[in-house]
Parts: sequence; structure tokens; C-alpha cells
Amino acid sequence: MGDRMYFDYATDSHLRLLLRLDRGQAVRRAIQRVVKPGHRVFDAGTGTGLLSFMALQCGASEVVAVDNANLPIATALAEENKFSSKIKFIEADLFDIEVPEVTGKFDVVLGFMYMNNILLDETRAEVVYKLAKRYGASDVKIIPNGIRYSAQLVEYPVQDIVTYESDLNAAGILLESTYGFKFESLIKKAKEEIPVQIACPTYHGHYSWQPGQASASARFERGSFRSLSRPTAFYTCGLDSLEAPFSRMPQTASLSTAQSGKADGVIWQQELIYDDIVIWTTETFSPFRTPRIVTAGETMTLDLGEQWKSSKYL
Repeated sequence: MGDRMYFDYATDSHLRLLLRLDRGQAVRRAIQRVVKPGHRVFDAGTGTGLLSFMALQCGASEVVAVDNANLPIATALAEENKFSSKIKFIEADLFDIEVPEVTGKFDVVLGFMYMNNILLDETRAEVVYKLAKRYGASDVKIIPNGIRYSAQLVEYPVQDIVTYESDLNAAGILLESTYGFKFESLIKKAKEEIPVQIACPTYHGHYSWQPGQASASARFERGSFRSLSRPTAFYTCGLDSLEAPFSRMPQTASLSTAQSGKADGVIWQQELIYDDIVIWTTETFSPFRTPRIVTAGETMTLDLGEQWKSSKYL
């Protein structure tokens, strides 16, 4: 399955995303700028169908909305809002690119397929690029038409890998002493997943469906880490021109330290953009397998090759 990580979004997940109101308004601004009366729109990864509804409000003549899940919710909402006659819902795997039920060319591709994780979204951006080349008209517009990345070296004592592993070892001993069976394979797998568990900010909504904040961002709490370098832009994945080859992430990124400290890892910032509109900003964290002592003024070069992508450790 690679990075596909398909799952059926729970209702609370849909609500939490929709209630990030600033994000929703930023998406609406981009759609209003691009979609014109008579346009055919391809909604790749439609979710609840919200973006399809926005496109129809802007005058789109037809929307084809594709997803591998969620369609019962999207179709019910389309019926409720009287959009059913202008939206064709298709359940399909967009990673296959060829979807037989999708026909004709489209003026706009809504490509919100992203997991908001630097380790996963290069592949997803390439899928959007291929879908636009396959199904887009000669002047097709893609929303978002760029993904912008920056990196920041941080001291992040809360993300303590040694303590995490020690607690898992203790859990393994407790399980074996309680049940009389060996659990080494389970504990080993849990250790391999530590970088995934600590990669994303924690949401603090009162309910499971409530976001911790309504803004168009998901960031780590300020004060929980200490910055050792300033955020440094190192890669922009542009989707505004299909004539050029797909732009891949560089194999390295260099950061200049602004102050001394113990570097526990890197916080990545990812921005989904349409021209000058920043639609959605997220942060993720990649730990170093072993923390590194750095001094102000030195340059650290990060290896962004296969070792990092497979192990999740820098």
C-alpha cells in the first residue's frame, strides 16, 4: 500500500476539518477566483463534497467527485443541498490514475488529497499532477497549485525517544508477566512507529469532532520547543505548469543554526497554496535517532533520502 494510508474518515474527523473555518474560507477564495460559469470541475478526493458545492455555487456546469470512501456522506449532503443533479460521484482509487467512469476534459482540478505530512505528500502531489495531465483541458487550473516547505531545527525535550522506548520495554515486561506470553514482536512494531506517533501536533478540542483552533493551521504549541534555527524554505512543489516535469523534493536540506543547543529533530512546515492564497499550514516533526549538539553559526545538512523516508528518523 505504500503511503496510500486509505481509511474511512469518521464523522468526527469530517466535522473537525470543516470547523477549521479559516481554512474553509481560504479554499472558498481560491475556488471563487478560478471556477467560472460553465466550467467542468474534477474534485479529486471529495470527502464531504464541500468543495464540489462551492464550485457549483460559482457556476460550474458539472462536477465529477471521486473518492475511495466517504461517498455516502457526500451524496447525502449533495441531496440535502439540492446539488445531486450536477455532481457525479464515483468511488475509485485515484492512485490508479485511470478511472474508466471519468470522461472528457476538465477546466479545474480540486486536488485536496494530502495527508499534511512531508513524508507522504510528495507522492500525493504527483498523483494530482498526473490526474491533471490525464483529465485536464489545455489550460486546466489546479487548486492548490503549490506546496511550500520549510524546515526548522529544534530542541524538543518533550519528544524523548529514549524514555518512549524505555516505557515500551516496561509495557512488554508487564504484558509478559500478566499473560505468560511473549510480546516482543508487538513492542518492536510499536518502537518502529514512534516517529509516526510524535510527528503531528496534538488537538485539544473539547469533543473529538472539535478542532483545538478554528484557524487554517495545525502547529505545535509554542513554548514546548526551542528553535535552534530560523525556518528555512527549501522546496516548493509547483503544480501551476504541467509542461514542466514534476518537481521532486531535493535529497538534502541545509540549516544554519541561530543558537546553540541539543537538536532533537526538525519541525517541517507545509503550506498548501493557490498563487498568493495560503490555504492550509501544517507542522510535522521528524526526530533524530540520536540528539545532536550544535553551536550557533554552524550549518547542518539533512539527508532526505530513502533512509529517512523508510525509518522516519533523520
